[in-house]
Amino acid sequence: MKINLPQPLSHADLYVEQPCIIFEIDEFIDPSQYQQLIQDVVKLKDFELHSKKGGKKSTSYGRHNVHKLSDSTFKDFCLEIFSHNFFDWFKSTHLPYFESDVKAIEASNRYSKLTRLFAKFCKSVGLPYRYYFAEVELSSIEKGRYIPPHTDVSTKRLSLVFYLPESQLPEEMENSLGTVFYKAIEGQEPWKRFHCGLLNKEEAVQFEEVHEPAFVASFKPNKCIGFIKTDVSWHAVKQNQFDYARRAIVINIFEM
Repeated sequence: MKINLPQPLSHADLYVEQPCIIFEIDEFIDPSQYQQLIQDVVKLKDFELHSKKGGKKSTSYGRHNVHKLSDSTFKDFCLEIFSHNFFDWFKSTHLPYFESDVKAIEASNRYSKLTRLFAKFCKSVGLPYRYYFAEVELSSIEKGRYIPPHTDVSTKRLSLVFYLPESQLPEEMENSLGTVFYKAIEGQEPWKRFHCGLLNKEEAVQFEEVHEPAFVASFKPNKCIGFIKTDVSWHAVKQNQFDYARRAIVINIFEM
């Protein structure tokens, strides 16, 4: 499985720096493997977790449970995300925005108590080691569901969203189901929150009073979008108005 990764990020098919660094990759994997990947994902019926805010369905895989997957294109994709090659790409393209002069270490098991203790010890005494783990999340946003504005939790260091529509959609659907990035309305100060999970309904209303869409990454087949997290990297998915599940693979790397 080969994943197309821009090196540097500015070599992506689209690259903008405002309101934060955002990039798009038009063909994330080989088109011959894309349809098989979709079929594999559709067969997986275990979207077990439901976000209380917005109602997104999701389930996640990491190094600790990827072995439970049957041999498939999707499993090959996950293994590529958990590979040393992908981690090296992350270290060269994303990590410099967050850490300098540290040795980045892949955590083989994010739930290992020993690893977590050592990661905490390194931070507390100032040792130049940081532990990171990757996660592949299957996401499904069905009709009436959405993802409220947020900037992501403070420990996130990489976020990619790989869109999985079965075929080209009407332009209205592509834009409506895309990922929206926000900027402050002229004359307003942007909310600045480096740590911010999903806003509740009241907060979202207040947020949208002083922010407006700055960029929409449209929902197109085999397209992957990414961004560099900041305190103003606000993004969301509008309420799904269609009888069509917005499926995507979300790739995250977190610092332990």
